[in-house]
Amino acid sequence: MRRAWFDRRVKDAAAEDALARLYAAPLDEFVKVRRAIVDELRAAGEASSARRVAEARKPSRTAWALNQVVRADAAVVRAALHAYAAASDVQARGEAHAMRAAIEAHRARVADVVGAVRGVLREARIEATPAQLRSVAETLRAAAGEDAVRAQLLAGRLEADAALDDPFAALGADDGEVARDAPKREDAVRGHARTREEANKREQAKEREAKQREAKQREAKQREAEKERARAEAEARREISATERALEKAKETLARADAERDRAAREVDALTKKLAAARAKA
Repeated sequence: MRRAWFDRRVKDAAAEDALARLYAAPLDEFVKVRRAIVDELRAAGEASSARRVAEARKPSRTAWALNQVVRADAAVVRAALHAYAAASDVQARGEAHAMRAAIEAHRARVADVVGAVRGVLREARIEATPAQLRSVAETLRAAAGEDAVRAQLLAGRLEADAALDDPFAALGADDGEVARDAPKREDAVRGHARTREEANKREQAKEREAKQREAKQREAKQREAEKERARAEAEARREISATERALEKAKETLARADAERDRAAREVDALTKKLAAARAKA
């Protein structure tokens, strides 16, 4: 039972990874990439995963662009969904004094996403029409209120645009104005991206400098340790040399003492013999 559950989880993971690769592919290569992944899964014996990928629909242009925005910066999409929910909540409570601010915040976050989508399409050499950009705003509203659409969007696997009328149309800028503002928002998003990139570069430069300082400090400590070791070795050699010289002197002193003892012994022996001879004559 547990083995079957584990095998199913592994197969599900294989399918999810394959779908993630598929929906990250360039739009004009979607069909070719899908066919290649299906063949790959079938060759690996992953028949159920292959079927899931084969059934995956090629997304619309704006759905594909939204998927790429989610993959690059999910926070900007989540911010739009949260802003819609907040504006809807304010509207439901009838808080007129807070409604305009909430709706303006929602419009701004939607425009951020629309600008990012326009940028993705431009990089793919696809010119976005005003209708397509309005469709992005409608899809975001649908994702905010429909679990299935939101799950697809946040997974980066949205297949089609979703239509949902703007409940705030009478209370501020409409989707057309949001679409017309897309170039400004696109520039702003790019500016934020550049700012983040520059901040990341500065942070990386600081980390490199810190690592270089640490490396230099380690090298300095290592050099000092080597110097200290060399001083200790030199001192030990000097001490050994002095001890060896003292030992040689002691050996010389001992040798002289031995020679003097032998000479004295000979003198004693000679005098003893002389004394014995004198006594014999007497």
